[in-house]
Amino acid sequence: MSSPELDEFYRDITLPLLRRARWRHRLSRDDAWDIVQDAFLIAIERIDSAKNPRAWIVQVLDHLALNHNRKALRRSRLQAQWIPGFRERGAPERGLHEGGEDE
Repeated sequence: MSSPELDEFYRDITLPLLRRARWRHRLSRDDAWDIVQDAFLIAIERIDSAKNPRAWIVQVLDHLALNHNRKALRRSRLQAQWIPGFRERGAPERGLHEGGEDE
């Protein structure tokens, strides 16, 4: 893909990708913007091999957003386990180890 084509592609798909990241993956505005930028960094290197660039970059965005959410959940669980008084959002008031095993 030539530079002008990539620039036009970027302009056409940036807003839909931001919306998808915000609504489907429930990311904050800043996190969504970071994920979209990361997807385009990957696209600059590999988009020529894609048969359908639009579908390909949506898939890249979905994978990046899922990885981001997994890391955030893992980080939150570790903080709840190791930081006294820390509580996950939406977690019950009781500690993780009450009742025997972790959930």
